[in-house]
Amino acid sequence: MKKLITAGIVLSLFGTFSSVQAQQEQAPVTAADQIKNATEVTRQWVDIQSTIAKEGNQWKVDRELIQQRIDLFQSEMENLQSEIDELAKKAAAGQGTRAEYSNRIDELNRAQAVVLGKLPKYETELRELAQYFPAPLQNSISKLLNALPANPQKASSGPGQRLAVVVGILNEVDKFNKDVTTTQEIHVIDGKQIQVEVMYLGLGEAFYADENGTIGGYGTPAKGGWNWVEDNTMSSQISKAIKIAQGKIKPAVFVELPMQVTDVK
Repeated sequence: MKKLITAGIVLSLFGTFSSVQAQQEQAPVTAADQIKNATEVTRQWVDIQSTIAKEGNQWKVDRELIQQRIDLFQSEMENLQSEIDELAKKAAAGQGTRAEYSNRIDELNRAQAVVLGKLPKYETELRELAQYFPAPLQNSISKLLNALPANPQKASSGPGQRLAVVVGILNEVDKFNKDVTTTQEIHVIDGKQIQVEVMYLGLGEAFYADENGTIGGYGTPAKGGWNWVEDNTMSSQISKAIKIAQGKIKPAVFVELPMQVTDVK
């Protein structure tokens, strides 16, 4: 609040206005307070005018000086009233905004309660299902899997972070399940470690073959690691299908491979 004070004001009037102004700074000014203050200022002005009238030659000079002070006070009061009106508008708008935020917070709290109620179940099930994931998928989401709490009921991280981990794992699992993934792996065949090309058809089944297409077989989901079955009678078809998936054979052609449905409980 800008204070405009001019030297030469009559002491009694200045003291009254300073007191009123100090009270306005300490507490919100009401319309009644302003009227009371204006009345007090006017009363002081009348008294001073009476005194000035008795002082002879200085009457005109002093009257002009005091009138200037009154005009100044009036302008200050008008400015104060404008500020009060503006603050009142902002306060009213703020109440509406606070109510809106309060409602939003209530909604978020209710949503968080639902999430907290479901998270332990999802985290436990994901940790169990992860034991059936193929090696490429497990490698790509290893950090997310490690972020799952060992005991969901005593998790130290917040619900937002935990939900992000669950959603991240589900996204990667869904992406892998919708795609054909080829990779190289080391399989133990006839007691020997052999590098083979593996083609995963989502999470349902996989086929493998060596580089020459003489060794082949298929794999199905199993807890703790996939179950691989050697079937060299399919090795050539499997090798061809893998090369088509890798883009090494163009144009693509249909290759018949046996499909199995594995029931994972």
